[in-house]
Amino acid sequence: MFKKFLKKLFGFLFVGLIWLFIFSIPVGEGKRLYNICYTYIVDTRPVRWVKEKISSGAKTTENTAKDTASEVIDKVGKEVKK
Repeated sequence: MFKKFLKKLFGFLFVGLIWLFIFSIPVGEGKRLYNICYTYIVDTRPVRWVKEKISSGAKTTENTAKDTASEVIDKVGKEVKK
């Protein structure tokens, strides 16, 4: 079982090194393949829109949780004082 784990781990690391070398291929002055892929695949308007929606939703959820926690703490405090 441990031998199988090591085999998978080394396979994963080997593939990671291959991707590291592929993305580090120079394609222009000071630019690497990674920069080109990032610009045209990751840093696009749809991806930024999704990222903004997720951030907004997370912030709303966080604020709602804080408000709910404050309400519960206030109610518990009032009940304890009775």
